[in-house]
This record gives sequence, structure tokens and C-alpha cells, in this order.
Amino acid sequence: MAVNPRDMDGFMPLLSTTDIKKKLNVGSLLLNYLGDATKSIECQDIGQFIDNIIPWLSNGNPKVVQNGLEILTFLADRMGHDFKPYISTIIQPTIDRLGDSKDATREKAQLVLLKIIEKGCMTPQQLLDRLRPAFNHKNAKLREEALILLTTTLNEHGADEMMLSGVIPSIVKLLSDPSEKVRETALNTLADIYRHVGERLRVDLQRKHNVPQAKLLLLIEKFDQLKAAGDLLPLAMSSDVGKISDETDRAVIKSAPVKRSAAPLKRGQFGPAKTSSSTLAQAGAVDEETFLTTFEDVPSVNLFSAKDLEEQMKIIRDNVGDDKKDWKQRTESMKKLRAIIIAGGTNYENFLENLKNVQRPFEVACTDLRSQVVREACITLAYLSQQLKNKFASFGEAVLLTLMNLIQNSAKVVATAGAVAVRFILQNTHCSRFVPIITSCLSHKSKDIRRASCEYLNLILQIWPTQILQKHVTTLQDTIKKGIADSDSEARAFARKSYWAFKDHFPEQAEALLNSLDTAYKRSLMSLSNSGSINSLNVVTRSASVSPSNIQTSHECYRSWNFEC
Repeated sequence: MAVNPRDMDGFMPLLSTTDIKKKLNVGSLLLNYLGDATKSIECQDIGQFIDNIIPWLSNGNPKVVQNGLEILTFLADRMGHDFKPYISTIIQPTIDRLGDSKDATREKAQLVLLKIIEKGCMTPQQLLDRLRPAFNHKNAKLREEALILLTTTLNEHGADEMMLSGVIPSIVKLLSDPSEKVRETALNTLADIYRHVGERLRVDLQRKHNVPQAKLLLLIEKFDQLKAAGDLLPLAMSSDVGKISDETDRAVIKSAPVKRSAAPLKRGQFGPAKTSSSTLAQAGAVDEETFLTTFEDVPSVNLFSAKDLEEQMKIIRDNVGDDKKDWKQRTESMKKLRAIIIAGGTNYENFLENLKNVQRPFEVACTDLRSQVVREACITLAYLSQQLKNKFASFGEAVLLTLMNLIQNSAKVVATAGAVAVRFILQNTHCSRFVPIITSCLSHKSKDIRRASCEYLNLILQIWPTQILQKHVTTLQDTIKKGIADSDSEARAFARKSYWAFKDHFPEQAEALLNSLDTAYKRSLMSLSNSGSINSLNVVTRSASVSPSNIQTSHECYRSWNFEC
């Protein structure tokens, strides 16, 4: 057998070996190959390749099983929508592995299924349909993991993408399951569904389902606690309790504004709605408030010397960058970095040098397959920028494009975490090297990234000093012109606002840009000027510290920046 195949066709004949040592070696080599984005995954028959991986999932060696699941995750990630034809082949063997006795195997099986949804090969509802038999499976661990996967999918994609009414009877039945773990997980799952759909679930459980009285009282207590803590998501608070039907699980956005709870949301907030005129948000997302309330929600750390700081930073580096380690351990290490800053770590002369050593691990964490890891990485990067200001410039330059690329992710928590992290960085760290990174994204095929690029361009033109922007006048000029002609209406709106902010910095170049525009684009640009909605743009003080209230505008497409400069 070849020691190191050079392409996918070279791996094909090696996949069917029955020798466990050889199989483990092939798995390790194949994972390294697939993990290298420069290596092609084209082969003569990718369908047969995937078929040859399926038997790995039922192998007696747990490491072989885990390698098989990781290989499928990589293939789904790299093939994207082209992986869809093979879903019927891999879905059931993967779901079966949710009931495996090994924690690592169950976790990797869940990652395969979440990656398939993320890449658009399967909708959350289709996964839910395939999971239904698992709620009644004889394997208690599979019943428990099916509930956990349902909760994860719900938090990442929202209740409006799933018909939950069909599985409520199964979850209610599991409240009386012989396994204590299953009973506890079923209770928590219903509480999590309540966060998304609100009072309609309470009414349904009381009217339609035969919930044991003791369990019902416990659920009602949990619901009341969530409601009192302000832990309901906006769509749950907007639901119409008076209209209970078989479709009550569909979270319908009302046209009227929703009053937010006075208490801060403790979990994922909704992100911006798809239509620019809406102030409502989508399930599973995070916002600036989420970041601010999470920044210092970390365990306390004690620092005794520069040497102690170096040792703790080394542990953080080793944990964050190792995707083989438990994801919880990795997220705790990111929190520990924030705790070190809170404990005064930045006062040590060797802090910045040690911070450089965790740069690459954080780049890796931002592209992790687990959304929890990505979310924590984004929060930590935003906090670093907020605390270090321009000292974060080199680190920020290294991760900025990676964060921008997260914005197109189908998992709302990942997309919004990336978007908010970029806002924090641009708000707090002013670096001319960021400009080409932001402007280059206007050539991206994703309209979400192009829209964000125009939005961030507007932001930096609003609050960065002219001397930093001076180096890229021509680039800014060309990017605004390109944005004004973009196919996305919101990108065009942000680009038009960017023009007026650009004119405040560079009036002559702005005039030249205006004269170069087609008549239609010039007319739409001037209509914004005539509307008076740009008045607030012209009074912004260009300094390193700007009050958020100064950069709010009345235009419907412009968002306020509700965090400290």
C-alpha cells in the first residue's frame, strides 16, 4: 500500500482494507489531506468513495468510526451543496452513531449532521423528520442525543425553520422515560422550545398533551423562570397566544414592533432581519448586547508574575488551537484569556509578545466546525480589540478576513458572531491596513459579505480620522462607486451613505466620483442628500473616540452602534 497517496483516487483502493492498523493509518492520512484546502477532492467516482467510507461507521474500532465521521464532515464542508445527492446514503448510519457508547463518537456524528444543514444540503425540518424514530429508539443514549441535537439545531437555525408540533408528543412521552438522563434532557428541551415559541407551548401542553401533573408543574416553573429572567427570544414574545393551532410552532414575525424585555437576554439574540425595514431579528443569532454581557462573564484568574502569565498563555495557545481537544475545554481557554486581561495581564511587558503566540490558534478557532467555539472566539477577539485599541492592529489584520467570511455562514450564530466581532474591531482599532481587506470583500460572490463590506466602509468613514484613510483614497473611491452599483439594495444604500461620509473627508475626490457616475446612480445619490437624512453625517467629530449617539442616522438601512468606542 502507498505510504502517502497524492490524490483522492490514490486513497480509493485503500479504504476497503480490513486491517485495523492500516485503516487507522489511511484515516489519518486522508484527514490530513482533506484538511488541506489546496488539495483537490476531485476523483473518478466521489459517490463510490463515500460508499466506501460508510462501513467505517459500523467498525468495531471506535477510532476508525470517529475517523469515518470526520472524513464525512470534511467532505460535506468542501463539497458544499454538491454533497446533497449522498445524504440518503450517510444519514441513517450517522444518526445511529448518536447512540454510540463513546462521547467523542456521538459528538462527531452530531457535527456531520450540523455541517450538512450548514451547507444547505438538508433543511432543519428534514433533519427533524429523520430524527423522529430516534425519540422512540430502544437505545436510551440515542433518545437523549436526539433531544440534544434538536436543541442545538433549534438554537442555531431558529423555530421558524422547523415544524415542532409534530415532535412535541414524543418529547412529552420522554418526560416519563425509564432513563433519568433522558427525562432530564426532555425537560430541558421543552424549556428551550419555550424560549423560541413562548406561551403557545404552555397552552398546548395544558390543552392537548397528557403531561403528568408533577412534570407539568415543573415545566411551568421553568417557563416562569425563563420569562422572569427575560430569556425569551423576540419571536417568542411576539407570538399570538390566542391563536393555538397545529402550526403554533411556527414563529411568525408580526408587522407591529416587539417590545423587548427590560432584562438583558442571556443567550443568543436574534440577528438583523432579512428585510432592511424590519427591526425584528432571527433566531439563534447574537448582537452587540450579547457580546457586552458576555465579555466579563468569565472565571477569575490570579497572576503572580510575568512567568506565570507566560505559562498560562501557553496553555491557552495549546488548547484553543487543538481541534482534537474537547470543545468545552477550548472555549474555557478563550474565556481565560479575557479573565487574564481583567486580572491586569496587559500590565506585564511580555503580554503582547505572548498574545502573538495565540494569534494562529484563534484563526483556527474562527473556522471550527462547532458554532460554540466560533462564537467564543469572536467574543474574545472583540474584547481584545475593545481593551487593547490600536495595539490589537496586527492581530486584527490576521483575523479580519476570516471573520468577514463567517458572515455568509448559514448558521445564524456563526454569521452574526462574525459580523459583530468585525464591528467591534473596526470601532475600537483604527488601522489603515484594514481598509484593503474590507474593500476587497465588495468583490465577493456572497451578497451578505458585499452588504457587510459596504456597511463597514460606512462605519470607518464615519469614525476614523482622515489621516488613517488618506493612504487609501483611490481604493475607497473605487469601492464606493462599485457599491453604489451593487445588485443588493442594502449594499447600495450603505454605499450611498459612505459617499457622503467620504466627501466629508475628501471633497475633491468625492466630486470627481460623483461626476463619473451614471445618471441613474447620481440621481439616487443626490436624492439622499435632498432628503436631509445625511445631516447627521456631517456633524460627526472625526476622532479616536466617538459617542455612539453621534453616528446614528434616520435612514432605515443604517444601524446604530450601541457599544463603547
